[in-house]
Amino acid sequence: MIRRFSLWIFFLLSASTAIAQDSKSGLNATTPGVEAVAAGVNATTAIVNTSSPIPVELFAGHSRFVISFSIARKFTDKSRFGFQAASYMAADYGNDKTNNESMNVALLNYEVLKGLNIVAGAALHSAWGFRPFSGLQYQISAGDFSATAISGFYLTESHNFENKGFVEYRPRLSENWSLLTRAEGQYNISMESGRHDRSRIYARLGLTRKTIGFGLAANWDWYGPLKGSKENFGIFVRKAFR
Repeated sequence: MIRRFSLWIFFLLSASTAIAQDSKSGLNATTPGVEAVAAGVNATTAIVNTSSPIPVELFAGHSRFVISFSIARKFTDKSRFGFQAASYMAADYGNDKTNNESMNVALLNYEVLKGLNIVAGAALHSAWGFRPFSGLQYQISAGDFSATAISGFYLTESHNFENKGFVEYRPRLSENWSLLTRAEGQYNISMESGRHDRSRIYARLGLTRKTIGFGLAANWDWYGPLKGSKENFGIFVRKAFR
C-alpha cells in the first residue's frame, strides 16, 4: 500500500512540475487576489488563484506564543493543479522545551470536481518527524461563509488517519470593517493501535479591517493516547500579505 501511495505522490510531483514549467505563459491572466483570508493549513477558500493572499498570524497566549502562516495557490488560474503549505510554531515563555512545538505541511492538490481536491505531500513535526500524507479535500465558499475539510492517511507504519477542517463566518459591518468568527479542529488516530494521537480545537473572535485582523483567541490541544491537554488563551493579530 505504501509503495502504491508513494508512486501516486511521485506522479503528482511530476505532473505539477510540468504544469509549473508551462505557467509562465499564463501568468498574465492572473486575477485580483481573494478578499477572504484565513489562517492554518486548511485555511483556503473555494476561490484560489495565483495571487491568493498569504495570512500570517501572531497569537500571544497566557502559556505559549504562537506564529502561524499558510499559503494556497494554483500554478495558473486555469490549472487544476495547485499547492498549499502551512507552518505552526509554538514556544513556551519559560523556554520549557516540552511545551514547544512546530508543524510544517506542504501539499500538492489536483481539483477533481469544483471544490473537491486530491491532496498529497508531507508533514514535518517537532515530535514525530517526517510523515508523507495523501487524502481528499473539500472546500466551499458562499458569501461571508467558508469551510474546508481534509481527510486522509499518513503513509507510515502506524497509518495514522486524520480529519481536520475549519469553518469561518465574516459578515461585513461597514465599508472597511468585518466581524471574524472562526473555528478549526483536527483529530488524528493511529490505525495500528486504534488510539488517539493528536487533536485540537482552535477558536477566533475578532474584527478585520482590509487585510488586518485582531481579537480574542483560544487554543485547546490534546496529545497522545492519554490525551494530555494544553490550553492557551489570549489575543491574536493577523495580516494578509499579497
